[in-house]
Amino acid sequence: MSLPRFDPTGLIVSIPARLRYAPHRQLVIMLINTEMGPAGEDTDSLARTAIVAFDLTGDVERLVDAAAQAARRIDASVAFVVVVDDRLIGPTLQPLPAPGIERTLAVLAAGLAAAGAPIRQVWATRRVTPGSLWWSLTDSEDQGVLTDPSESLAAADRRAKGQTVFSSRQELMSALDPDPDLSAAVETLLPAARIRAEAQRGRAMANDCWNSHYRRGLEFVLWCAADIAAGEDVPPQRLAELAMVLADQMVLDCLHATARSEYQPVVEQLWTLLLRSLTGPERAAPAALLAYSLSLRGDGPLALVAVTAALAADPHHFTSKLLYAVLNQPVPPSHLPTWSRLGAAAAEDLGVDLGTTDH
Repeated sequence: MSLPRFDPTGLIVSIPARLRYAPHRQLVIMLINTEMGPAGEDTDSLARTAIVAFDLTGDVERLVDAAAQAARRIDASVAFVVVVDDRLIGPTLQPLPAPGIERTLAVLAAGLAAAGAPIRQVWATRRVTPGSLWWSLTDSEDQGVLTDPSESLAAADRRAKGQTVFSSRQELMSALDPDPDLSAAVETLLPAARIRAEAQRGRAMANDCWNSHYRRGLEFVLWCAADIAAGEDVPPQRLAELAMVLADQMVLDCLHATARSEYQPVVEQLWTLLLRSLTGPERAAPAALLAYSLSLRGDGPLALVAVTAALAADPHHFTSKLLYAVLNQPVPPSHLPTWSRLGAAAAEDLGVDLGTTDH
């Protein structure tokens, strides 16, 4: 008795929601740490999954190394690969979407097998859109038609969480870029805000009252968050002051607790607003806070964009460097919630309740 054919349609149409963008001329690798269930089972029901995507013209060694690390990170036992290229004719790899793609697939197969996650199937499609043909590169007779990616369970989950699926990777990468008008307005206010912040730190040092200084900073952040929750605008003057508050490492450390608290949705809006408001090294702190919050709730693609923005703003930003290691290396993500617990405890010592739900 032969096993029923596995229909990959649900798996393939989930890719844009999982990546947070529609792939274009990319190699997409889906890693799963348990055997696939019955044909047609949606991957959201599986225990742990990871997805990585690479340009077809990217460095093969880097691709294989990153894919193998991702596989080890979740203890993946199987991999599925999709080649997405609008230049394909199908149902083969002809014309070749990029020089050496067949070698890339062979090297990738060897690397993932060594990592304990052998490739079970390789599929190809011109684009992940409704009505597009998909076909198997491991079974010459296996092909089908894609349904609407926006109707996938993964897309519904994104919508339920208020997360946008972008039309392209470039749009995703630009989501946190500075707004020209807003950042120009804030930029003119930063020098005076920096002078006031230094004066406040000087008074805290002279009077040995650092705890009250940090407490005022945390309360100021929560006031700004309350304005957003009430639907009010945060004026450029406050955004400049907020950037200076986040420059205090103790305040930054405490605010990790908000990622697992009742404040999480609104402070993510605040961190995003700050990223849209700043152009210099001050971007690093809100970007790191946003990356941490996004990573805890499973939004890895945008978290990586945020932490990359943080390091671009300040390559030596300690928190961002740690986050980058977690998001790009096989560091157990279960270690991340520790930061929120430590932040909540530090804020409590300062007399501020950040409403953490982390236990």
